[in-house]
Amino acid sequence: MECKECGVELMISDRGKLLFENDDRADMPTRAYYIFKFKCRNPACVNYDKEVHEEKVYIDD
Repeated sequence: MECKECGVELMISDRGKLLFENDDRADMPTRAYYIFKFKCRNPACVNYDKEVHEEKVYIDD
């Protein structure tokens, strides 16, 4: 994914801890995921070093 301001590809700035959904339900499969945060890496951009996107990334897909 790219920065909406400058078009440079974003970099991962943080990968949170491993999280689970549906872990407390017997009728649904448990899925593990991380929340990745992304920031702009272009020093000339107004979004430089700011987190501009967050995405849930499943590890079992």
